[in-house]
Amino acid sequence: MSYSPFKIEKSTDGGLNWSEVADIPQGTFTASISGIIDSQETKFRARAYYGAVYSGYSDIETQTCQWIPMAPTNLTLSCGI
Repeated sequence: MSYSPFKIEKSTDGGLNWSEVADIPQGTFTASISGIIDSQETKFRARAYYGAVYSGYSDIETQTCQWIPMAPTNLTLSCGI
């Protein structure tokens, strides 16, 4: 089975405006999206393409990322007298 390349778009205003954030090559099934803001609801959608012909959009996926800070490691304590 051959899979078409596809484009991923995101919206941070409830779906009113969309911007392309990734152009995924044929046969690739994952993407890393940067620029996501902590606690901001972000909507994503995708559509396949072949040349200038585009499919319809996928269902919209809504995500709100919560960044959890990592605990510090390798700490040392010095006491001055």
